[in-house]
Amino acid sequence: MAKHPWEMTFQQFLARARSEYGLETRTLRETEHGLYLVQGYRILALPAIQEDEVLEPEVLENLCRLFGLPPLDFGLDPDPTD
Repeated sequence: MAKHPWEMTFQQFLARARSEYGLETRTLRETEHGLYLVQGYRILALPAIQEDEVLEPEVLENLCRLFGLPPLDFGLDPDPTD
C-alpha cells in the first residue's frame, strides 16, 4: 500500500526540515506528553507529539506554518493565503 507524500513521523519531518531548509532546532526533552524543542532562544512546547509518531495532515500543516516551511513541499495543499 502506497503512503501519501505527507505521511511522515515527526522525526522524519525534522530531518527533512533541517537538511532541505536549514532549520536549526534541537530536542530539549521528550516526555509522555509531548516534545520540547529549542530554536535559537525559543523553547517550543509541542504537546501530544512524539518523535516516532506519524503526523496527521493538520499537525503537519501547523508545523509548516510554525517554522515557515512551504506546505506544498510536504505533500499538502498550498496555503490559501499565499
